[in-house]
Amino acid sequence: MNIVAIKPQYGVTYKQGYVFFTNTGDFVSNGVAYFESWRRMGDIKVSHVGIVTGDNEGVEAHIKTGVARCKLDKYVGGKNKIFFRKPRYWSPDMGARIADAAEAQIGQAYDTSLIVGRFLAGTKLGALLNRITRGAVDRYVSKLFDAEYKKICSETAAFSLSIQPELEGLGCLAAPHRTIDPQVMFEDDVIFEPWKHQLKT
Repeated sequence: MNIVAIKPQYGVTYKQGYVFFTNTGDFVSNGVAYFESWRRMGDIKVSHVGIVTGDNEGVEAHIKTGVARCKLDKYVGGKNKIFFRKPRYWSPDMGARIADAAEAQIGQAYDTSLIVGRFLAGTKLGALLNRITRGAVDRYVSKLFDAEYKKICSETAAFSLSIQPELEGLGCLAAPHRTIDPQVMFEDDVIFEPWKHQLKT
């Protein structure tokens, strides 16, 4: 795949309400990407997701901070890779609503138990059983490990998108948020506008 690297520019390559995806290339990021690999359709690996709220600003659920504000430039340079996707039907009004939904979740704790469940479902055995049961294993394990009022990154992003009337029930957002991982969301061409495969570094 031919990927063109361009510098992120607010208002041009990304706007309020866009969704950002990252891969930092470190041990944790590579580990997450490995457990998502059986779902990956393309060549690009992502392991984290958040919502753009402004110029160099976003909201993410991170193990160190819970759901909190973040600076996007921390994902730029070195091994870091950041990608932006434009929600389908995006408008400035919709972008503001998505950002508001993300900011409303600030302060929620990080759901480490759900991450354990997601990893179990992402093992080779879990992936095999999940295929056989048409996703039932994934749904059961995620529900078993899900902690109420705590969030992982993909839950935060999925909630922010799914409460928009334009996106409700579309694509991966039709599934329980706890079962959605960053890779599945990244590759969903139903909830996002067509992507030109441009890498922002």
